[in-house]
Amino acid sequence: MTIATALALSVLAYGVDVHRAWLGDAIGPHAGTVLTALNNQSLVAQLARLLGGDPVHSYRPSPLPVVLAATRWTVVAAVVLAWIAIRRGLPARAALDLDFALGIALMPFVSPIFWLHYFLLSLVALLVLSRHAARAGPGTWLLRGTLAAAYLLAAWYPPPDTTWYGRAPGFWTELLNGRFFYGSGFLAAACFIAARGRSGAA
Repeated sequence: MTIATALALSVLAYGVDVHRAWLGDAIGPHAGTVLTALNNQSLVAQLARLLGGDPVHSYRPSPLPVVLAATRWTVVAAVVLAWIAIRRGLPARAALDLDFALGIALMPFVSPIFWLHYFLLSLVALLVLSRHAARAGPGTWLLRGTLAAAYLLAAWYPPPDTTWYGRAPGFWTELLNGRFFYGSGFLAAACFIAARGRSGAA
């Protein structure tokens, strides 16, 4: 509802033509592509790097392989279905909080582009989940540990002269370069742990 309202207000304020031009110039030409640049920490970008895509400093859009697109939507669908099942026993306020946090955590999974500075959005989800981690209950320490891992992976930015940072090619290098994406994965896992804890405590 919030997104729909914001979109409606934007159209009213700037007109349909501006939005049509934005879709045609900024979105249309890059639909079905992926950027393998290091600071793009989306699921499809990380998979493309692991599979030997363009160099980590390339900002040239490359065609998105069908298998990567299918993998993205399969993972997202599986997470959403699992979430629908686990959130049923949650109190209304807890469900709203955790829906919000999971929505942020899944952004790198859904969007083909998720820049490193979007980490600030994850901080909001971390704050929401921290409130749940402050409560005593089933899985509290597991939740706190998962949140700590999410923060360390997402917030740690290695110095440019680090040996493996965007330099030496290879599977293990690319695996390490996806730290922010992995942090988002831990953030999503924290939502499930918090939901299970709240359901168990209810």
